Amino acid sequence: MTAPSDRNEIYGLETENRHLKDTVGALRDEMEKMRIGEHERLQQSLAAASDEIGQLKKTINALRDEMEKMRIGEHERLQQSLTAASDEIGQLKKTITALRDELERRNIEYEGQCRAIEQAAREEVKQLHDMIGVMRDALEGYEKK
Repeated sequence: MTAPSDRNEIYGLETENRHLKDTVGALRDEMEKMRIGEHERLQQSLAAASDEIGQLKKTINALRDEMEKMRIGEHERLQQSLTAASDEIGQLKKTITALRDELERRNIEYEGQCRAIEQAAREEVKQLHDMIGVMRDALEGYEKK
């Protein structure tokens, strides 16, 4: 027969064990929510970038169509159109270059943010594993007493 103090201690340890399990479960749930939230933000960023690329392609196609229409016509008008188109092409190339540079910069920034988020998540998981180990050691210490 166990003494009342032993029963109280066992009950306390069981309660603490239950509390620790609940805490671990809650932390897992929170990590999953964070992962899902990050995934959703990632998908939104990718969708926005994809939309922007689509718009740029439409703009380029529209400009190409406009340039083709300008080539139709009289010889003098053709020469004037070619001059204007040449200027416009230069501007478009500059615009495209600027947009590509901006897109590349954003991609690099986005990848850096993703790496930072992944690193933070890995560090948090490690901390949680360490915390679980400490709690497990403490629990085993209580069980040995």
